[in-house]
Amino acid sequence: MPLVEEGASYPREISPPFGLPAGWKAVERAYGASSKSSGQTYIRFNSPDGKHKHVGSVPKAVELEAIDKGQDTQKALAAYKDALQEVQRKEKEEREKITGMGPEREQAVEKFRSKYGKLEATALVKMKGWTHKASFLEVSEQTHVIYISPEGRSFGTIKQVEAMLGFRLMAGEDLGSLVQDARQAATDEWGDMSDKVNPLRRTSDGTTLKEAVDSGEFTAHELKNTHVHKVSGKEAETQKRRVQEEDYEPAEYLLGEVPKPLLDDEGKLSTEFSKAKLLNAAPLAADCCKMYKDMKRRKFKKLHLVVVSSRKPIDHPLSKALSGVYYADSKRIDAFGGKTFYTKVAFSKSRLIVCGLYLFWSKTKQAWQVSKELDDNNAGFLVHKGDLKLGPRASPKARTLTRQCIDRLREARKRKRPHPDRE
Repeated sequence: MPLVEEGASYPREISPPFGLPAGWKAVERAYGASSKSSGQTYIRFNSPDGKHKHVGSVPKAVELEAIDKGQDTQKALAAYKDALQEVQRKEKEEREKITGMGPEREQAVEKFRSKYGKLEATALVKMKGWTHKASFLEVSEQTHVIYISPEGRSFGTIKQVEAMLGFRLMAGEDLGSLVQDARQAATDEWGDMSDKVNPLRRTSDGTTLKEAVDSGEFTAHELKNTHVHKVSGKEAETQKRRVQEEDYEPAEYLLGEVPKPLLDDEGKLSTEFSKAKLLNAAPLAADCCKMYKDMKRRKFKKLHLVVVSSRKPIDHPLSKALSGVYYADSKRIDAFGGKTFYTKVAFSKSRLIVCGLYLFWSKTKQAWQVSKELDDNNAGFLVHKGDLKLGPRASPKARTLTRQCIDRLREARKRKRPHPDRE
């Protein structure tokens, strides 16, 4: 449910949702101070003639409207549901197109390339409003580039950007001189790159990020505009052949989304966690509420929190790292393959920090997984084939890497990095 907006007056009329009969009004109301949902709002619908008030849903309003007009209620509801499904289908298509995904992706790429040719990385980052981040992967000594649109969306490949622009062309949009201007700007800065390495993967003087670290000129953390990951891209690529199904074992972890109405009430959330028999329910509830309050203060939108916990102590080398709170906001909703992903957060000396773990839906495994990188090719430390719901009857459905597998992976990493002081 939405939160009460500071300074707003309730009840208040709002824009009607899709399918609400003509003339009906949508009214947003706030729960009273004595309600367990205090601080939240809800929506009710009123008919234009005043006959029906405080109707709780659009389908119910459709049904009442049909009755008043002497129409077949089943047909009216079926027509509403069909229209709603069509709207949702179009919205899904639109989300896929703006992220360069979807079943028509290859057609979109071809549409773009037929007009502009293959898009160069240097031209991409010179398109108006675009930028990039280079990630130096310490163990594999590789560099990965993420391209960021003017709207803040991240694209992992140039082809994904080509598809997104191709969809715009297919919709009849004129990109104008966007690509030509970007190519000219790239040429002005870097010259002809046809026989040269990608400058986005280098420092300003042309040194590779690996060379900059090896020479001692920079530490990995000091490299300007780079994000350093402790788990390497190469390790992620090879985990599939290193890690097999038998390398996972059942674990007692429970994963579940925190009920939003309880995030403003630490006591009730603690009770909810206790009912689910979670370990350390009270401090976990306190952390959730404190994090939620902190992120709301910092204007995070559409917040969702997920906890990874258990009902008893887990003797596992990664138990402390995996357990805790993961969050999603408006930038993470439907942002990874059309699914929402979550990032682990924790408090460090009362300051909220990101911990470098991701919880996301793996299409290849058809399960939720926790990994160091937002990459479906990564084997994952934890795999959960259940839904994200907590409760006293919820049973653990998670699997984690065995201790033996973790030791094996660590040994493999040590062979790649022989200096103990760099572990």
